[in-house]
Amino acid sequence: FAMPGGNVVIHSGLLMAADSPEEIAGVLGHEIAHVTQRHSIRSIMSSAGLFLVLQTMLGDVTSIVAVLANNSAFLLSRKFSRDFEREADNQGWEYLLAADIKPEGMITFFKKMQDEEKRMREKMKEVTSIDLGGGDLEVLSTHPATEERMKNLQAKWDKLEKNTGYRNFDLNYTAFKDGLRQKLRSAEKGTDRKDN
Repeated sequence: FAMPGGNVVIHSGLLMAADSPEEIAGVLGHEIAHVTQRHSIRSIMSSAGLFLVLQTMLGDVTSIVAVLANNSAFLLSRKFSRDFEREADNQGWEYLLAADIKPEGMITFFKKMQDEEKRMREKMKEVTSIDLGGGDLEVLSTHPATEERMKNLQAKWDKLEKNTGYRNFDLNYTAFKDGLRQKLRSAEKGTDRKDN
């Protein structure tokens, strides 16, 4: 995830979920785009601006009107966030192309996300008997539907003149993940030494 100030944090879970350096590069391209497009500050400005407009229009509001105003601000901010996610997908794609990295990794990683979302919905249905279907709560999400994002990126991939010949990462990703898995297990057991 991208933090205000330009830092990007990578969780070990991302590294373990991915199957190739191109998938990691796709996620990093997206997160770097959040930084370069200043989404954190734009989000703060949008939220503050919306609150000031509502406060100006409604003045000293009663508690019920305040709740309505806060919830409408929440829903509008979700829309802004979804727009930022789309922009980060598109800009991240361009960063990958500029770096001569095969951007298809973004699509394959979204497929993994989609599969995970499906598993989570099925588990939720088992536990709560509530069927969340495919996108019933999208209006509350800060991210566009994964299916929409995959279709957008797939259309970009289909239009590319170059589908091969990208930079080759000299990395056995399976061996990398095995080493990371071992390191994480050692850290959990407290046997990982600082000099390793």
